[in-house]
Parts: sequence; C-alpha cells; structure tokens
Amino acid sequence: MKNRIQCILFLLFLIRSNIHAAIPERKGWWKSDTSSNLTKAENGYGESLVLTGTQTFISGPAAGNGAVSVGTGSYFYHEPSDFSKWWWNKSQ
Repeated sequence: MKNRIQCILFLLFLIRSNIHAAIPERKGWWKSDTSSNLTKAENGYGESLVLTGTQTFISGPAAGNGAVSVGTGSYFYHEPSDFSKWWWNKSQ
C-alpha cells in the first residue's frame, strides 16, 4: 500500500512539473542568407551576432539558402543591448 501511494505521488509530481515547463523567449533569428553580413539578425528578431575569429559564406542545402563555415577556434556570441543593465541588476 505504501509503495502504491509513493508511485501515485511520484506520477502526480511528474505530471505537474511537465505542465509548467516554459519555452524560452527567442533572443534572435539569424538566417545567414546574406553573404555580405552573416552576423545580421532578421528585422524585428533581435540584434546581430558578434564574431570572434573567421567565417566564410557557403552554399546551403537549397538554392537561395546560405550557410556559414566557422573557422577552427572561431565562434559567434550574442550580447543584447541591455546587457550592462542586466549585468548590473544581476550583480546586486
């Protein structure tokens, strides 16, 4: 009987925790289809990425669809415009 109650409580916990799972807010959308500016975000969908290192525009999986080849040791990162405000609030 005790095991049955524990199982039921555990299942209720699992069901409840899945109901409240949240999808993170989109921070940006980068399609990399423009060879002249591979770090540019789509209009209305965030800010451009920052590149550390090298990148090369390459053909994507379909015509009109671009892709990026990122050099060894290179990477992109996203620093939102309100980063300093966030950092200030986070550190207090």
